[in-house]
Amino acid sequence: HAMLEYVEEGICPFMAVGHEDTVMDSVYLAKLCERDLVFTDSVVAEIPIAFPIRADLASGFSYWMYKGGRSGVTLQHAKDEHPQEKTCDVRFSGVDTESSDYDQIG
Repeated sequence: HAMLEYVEEGICPFMAVGHEDTVMDSVYLAKLCERDLVFTDSVVAEIPIAFPIRADLASGFSYWMYKGGRSGVTLQHAKDEHPQEKTCDVRFSGVDTESSDYDQIG
């Protein structure tokens, strides 16, 4: 949550945060609402990452993710079953705007 404070204090000129990283954090979402900040579909960087996990737990985690997926238990299913209470809509999607790969951010 310090990133929000850094933007407010002018330490960082902007903020780029992944939606999936924070969608289940109701406190963080409320802070976005308080500051009139939203998530967009704009791509700043596209770097696929895995779950942060210790090497000694990775194989067991993979196994249970596989078994869960085969039984219909997925991360997306859990998020759908237990949505976070939202004080505002933090998604800025579906807006019909023209853009190009060369648009300036800011």
